[in-house]
Amino acid sequence: MARYKNDKVLKIIGKRIFNHRIKEEMEIEDVAEMTGFSYNTISNIENGRPAEKKSPDWLLGLRYLLMLDILENQN
Repeated sequence: MARYKNDKVLKIIGKRIFNHRIKEEMEIEDVAEMTGFSYNTISNIENGRPAEKKSPDWLLGLRYLLMLDILENQN
């Protein structure tokens, strides 16, 4: 059950990242440059897929939140 809840939370964060990027008229490449994450990692996150299969869920969650924080506080 915990895995399901974690997946659901990561998908919600990924959707927020996607929505913010679109609102700000940014490309994935822009987010990659700002955050240091690869294009594929950002695409996977936005689409609700695990960005890294070997990372523990808590680490993925922190990385997603870091990316969201960078995007929302870019000014």
